[in-house]
Amino acid sequence: MKNQSDRNLKRSSFTLIEISVVLAIIALFLALAFPRIPVFKEEAVKSEARKLVAFFSKIIDKVSRDKKSLKLVVKKKEKKIEVLDCVPINMTQEEKQRYEKISEQLKGFFGKSNLPFLPVITPQVPCEWKKQEEIKLSSDITSLFVDAEETFGKEVEILLQSSRIPLVEIELEKKIWVNLNPYTFRVYVGEEPIHFARRK
Repeated sequence: MKNQSDRNLKRSSFTLIEISVVLAIIALFLALAFPRIPVFKEEAVKSEARKLVAFFSKIIDKVSRDKKSLKLVVKKKEKKIEVLDCVPINMTQEEKQRYEKISEQLKGFFGKSNLPFLPVITPQVPCEWKKQEEIKLSSDITSLFVDAEETFGKEVEILLQSSRIPLVEIELEKKIWVNLNPYTFRVYVGEEPIHFARRK
């Protein structure tokens, strides 16, 4: 009776070799799976950075083409960027006259200056900012630069005007940089540019 129970116990237990083989297979699987996960993540972030470049290119081209001001609101906490359109509000007769007077003064000043590099500046028409479209990201926006000023706030507003497009740098996941200026758009990983687009 005792011999039979000993035999049953030996049959139901694993040998040291069998346990070693199972552990080796698990270790091999983990070694193959885990190094690939950061690579997939980096590729996803690169893809999002390129998507941002296309989005900004479209918005800045629209500002240049339509000669209209747009506002970008970067919501870091919500991981999205909203585009707001300036919808003019009704001005009183006095406000309209004041606006026209300032416009004429500015046109007269820049018309007499003979300096080709000076931008054409017009006063901001009173308007209500209404959301036009947005882009959502799955990557974290870890830092944001607008005209060399670092901003850590939850929201950052960027005014885009046809006469002046600001330098903007957005960092995703602490490794991918999206660099935007009036002429070029670049995506960097460290110091290496991985994507380049020139404005039309």
